[in-house]
Amino acid sequence: MMDRLLENDTVLKVLSVLVAIFLWLQVTDVAHHTVQKQAMVPVPVQWSLPKKSNLTVITLKPTTVNVELQGPSKALSGAKGDTVTAFVNLSGVTRAGVYTLRLGAAVPSGTRTVSISPAQVTVTLDQIGSRRFAVTVVPKGSVAAKYEITKMIPSVEEASISGPMQDVSQVKRVVASVPVSGHTADFEDQSLLVAENAAGTPVPHIEVNPPMVSVASSIRKKPPQVSVGVIARVSGHPASGYAISSIVVDPTHLTVTGPSSALHKLSSVYTSPVDVTGVTGPVSGALPVQLPSGISPVSGSNLVEVTVNVGPKAP
Repeated sequence: MMDRLLENDTVLKVLSVLVAIFLWLQVTDVAHHTVQKQAMVPVPVQWSLPKKSNLTVITLKPTTVNVELQGPSKALSGAKGDTVTAFVNLSGVTRAGVYTLRLGAAVPSGTRTVSISPAQVTVTLDQIGSRRFAVTVVPKGSVAAKYEITKMIPSVEEASISGPMQDVSQVKRVVASVPVSGHTADFEDQSLLVAENAAGTPVPHIEVNPPMVSVASSIRKKPPQVSVGVIARVSGHPASGYAISSIVVDPTHLTVTGPSSALHKLSSVYTSPVDVTGVTGPVSGALPVQLPSGISPVSGSNLVEVTVNVGPKAP
């Protein structure tokens, strides 16, 4: 019976195919189980802190490493960049500072870590701090000609900041910048809050809460203004043999506003009198400027510095 089967060409062909398939499977299985090495480049370094930790990572060097794996070809073929993770364990760190720590790696099933290069990372940690600041509104640009901003009111008066203490200590103010270019009427706008240092530069690693505020801006047409000269009044006379040598006023001009009819008649204003009765030397002080009814200084202050220089009379 077997002899007859072997004499049949069809049977022989089928047997040949089955033998070939069996040999191919054997070779493939051996190849899949051959132990090889494979380098994964680059692998990002990951980290985590305990949930209740009051620390934060400032720097991590290096941020990527090379990981070499070993395992069967079949297992290595499935090892991609997103299946290999390098990590540093920070669970035992409880204080701010600079630490050099060994790395670990999570690798695909069936493989093992041969090496991590470099094997260590340097981690800088700082304590998380917080502070509160009044919100400072800063107009960005200029309103339309002949208009002025009278008020800019944020929706919240204060904001809290948090972040590494080394950065929190640099914050001097929390600013809401509002573009005002071309505006001629009241408007409201959303503005991002930014923590700035003394130089007006944003401080990194700082979280501001709330991150954004609404700012209501009031704009009006400028009332008429004029610049008038300031003249110092003097009362009394210096001591015998002495005389006034000069009078200095700072500023020499004052910008004032008021009804147009009153401004047209105004060319100069006078200070309250400086009494030099019996003096033998300079007399100085901040004196109010006497303004007509309805007229007010644009700056809000009507004080000027006046110095009356007194010295011996020339022979």
